[in-house]
Amino acid sequence: MGLNEDVFLALNGARNDTLDPVMIAFGVIGLSYVTFLWVVPLWLARRRRDALDLLALLAVAELLVFLLKWGLAVERPTFGDPLEIPLDDVSDPAFPSGHATRAFVLATLLTLRMKDWRLAAPLFAYATVMGLSRVYAGVHWPSDVTGGAILGIALALAFDRITRTHAYARARDRLLRRLAPEAAATA
Repeated sequence: MGLNEDVFLALNGARNDTLDPVMIAFGVIGLSYVTFLWVVPLWLARRRRDALDLLALLAVAELLVFLLKWGLAVERPTFGDPLEIPLDDVSDPAFPSGHATRAFVLATLLTLRMKDWRLAAPLFAYATVMGLSRVYAGVHWPSDVTGGAILGIALALAFDRITRTHAYARARDRLLRRLAPEAAATA
C-alpha cells in the first residue's frame, strides 16, 4: 500500500464513540450551505466588504471544486469503515475535498482580513480538523484533503490581491450600496 492508503487507514481506523460525533459535526458544518453562513456574522458586525468578498470567494471555490472533481474524476475510497454524515452527498468524485477547500478559503481570507492575527491559530485549527474529519469519515483520501487545503489557501491569497484592485473594489462597493445603502459608507 502507498502512503495515501496508509494514512487513510490510520485515520479511518481511529474511529471511536468519542470522536465519531465530533467528526460528524464537522462533516455537517463543512457543507456548502452551512459554510456560506459565515458571511452573516461579518455582515452583522458591519464588515460588509469582507462579507461580500467571502461570499464571492466561496462561490468561486464551489465552482472550481465542481469543475476539478468532474474533470479529474478521482474515485472516493471504497474500503475502510465509512461514517454516515447527515445531508452529506458523497456520490460525486473525490478530488479535491470541497470541505477542506471551503475551510481553508475561510481560514485564509479571515486571517488576512482580521486585525488580530491571534485568530489565525483557531481558524487554521478548524480548517485542519475539517480536513482530517473527511479522511476519518472514510469519504476522502488524504491527497483529496491536501489538494483542497492547497487550493483553498491559493484561492484566498489570489482573491485577496484581486479585491485590492480599483476595478474590483469599485464594483463591490457599487453592489454594497445597492444591498445596504444606509451602511455602504461604514462598510
